[in-house]
Amino acid sequence: MKTLKSYLSIGLAFIALNVSASKKSDIDVQKFAEIQTGNIMSHVKGVNSDQENKIFLVEQASDNALLDARNNNNGNSDAIRIKMNSIRADRDTKIKAILSADQFVQYQKMQEELAAARIAK
Repeated sequence: MKTLKSYLSIGLAFIALNVSASKKSDIDVQKFAEIQTGNIMSHVKGVNSDQENKIFLVEQASDNALLDARNNNNGNSDAIRIKMNSIRADRDTKIKAILSADQFVQYQKMQEELAAARIAK
């Protein structure tokens, strides 16, 4: 049930990011980063407060970059997708540097589950 709530929270946040916003000011990037960080905290064991703060900053920067990519590519879905994949890979690299090896494995598992849930929709 906890996992389902996490998936729903992230799904709703992505919907808000992709559907309702046409300008950067329309989205509360900080709130979105808080949701993503909270999801990591609930799925990755042993994350300390220093790691949590660093993860939040990475998520916030990533969300800002994703939003900029969406807003600055004039609806070119291929360009947006390529840029978003690059931003996500960069985010994962930064998060890998923050987490221990075991924690990063848990993070990757969480990401795979989220991807599977999106595909299943």
